[in-house]
Amino acid sequence: MQSVEYKDQSDQVYMNEYVKPAKRTPDKKAEDFAGKYGKIAMVIFCVLLVAAVGGLAAIFALHFESQGTWNRETMQLRNELEDAHAETQRLRTDIDRIEGKMNLDTLQLRNDIEEIGRTANTGYMDLDAKYQQLQEKNSNDTLQLRSDIDEIRRTANIGMCEVRYGDYCFFVGAKGPNTMNMNAARWFCERNDATLGNIYSSEHFNMLTNFYRPYVGTLLNGATLLGLKTGMLFDTKTRFVHLSEGSRAPFIRWETGQPTTGSQNSFIVVHINADESKDSDGYVNFPEEATNFGALCQRPV
Repeated sequence: MQSVEYKDQSDQVYMNEYVKPAKRTPDKKAEDFAGKYGKIAMVIFCVLLVAAVGGLAAIFALHFESQGTWNRETMQLRNELEDAHAETQRLRTDIDRIEGKMNLDTLQLRNDIEEIGRTANTGYMDLDAKYQQLQEKNSNDTLQLRSDIDEIRRTANIGMCEVRYGDYCFFVGAKGPNTMNMNAARWFCERNDATLGNIYSSEHFNMLTNFYRPYVGTLLNGATLLGLKTGMLFDTKTRFVHLSEGSRAPFIRWETGQPTTGSQNSFIVVHINADESKDSDGYVNFPEEATNFGALCQRPV
């Protein structure tokens, strides 16, 4: 038993007795149990500790291995990027070189095209000038040829001016006995730069009949009556005869029994008989579709 001295708040000393408890005697069975399972716990703890340390080591090993792999892959990728960059630079250099050459080629091509254009334009101008010269020459040659033809026609003795009266030449176009209609007569005269003729006076009428009468039998293969279409028209209402230009005919000589009736009989044909004694020369009126031996044409001298 021990005495314990302590003070209160007023610093007064008090004495108190402390009784030390008696020492306990340990239980043997409990000690054995604690010792047995304590060792087991220690073993388990050690095992867990070793496992934890191993796991950490494995994690660190895996980490460092992954880090190494990542570093290697990163390095490989960096090398590939550098190679790609170098290839890109090389391609860019090639492209610049090609573009430069293309620019030079384009400039040369443009110059060549301009030169070709200048040459072609010069050639075209030369050709155009030559064409104009040829065209002018052909035009002059055509005019000369036409003039020569007209002169030949004017001076020819075959049917171009068989009878001349006043300012006109008269000639006959023959196709055959009773085979020439009005359209064929017009065409024949126009082809020879003439028109269907008129008869302007009794003198003119006698000149024509006297000139062609000897040829009637020859022209008609023995026939005795020559019928020539003219440009004169007969008005079936007024019964007047008009020249081809529309004026009244200054001379009229109807064949016996003429003119005939009928609104279509408006076209004048001159009959010339091979036998002068029959006195059957004169005008006859026919429709347009009627056919005769030939046509009396006239053109200016």
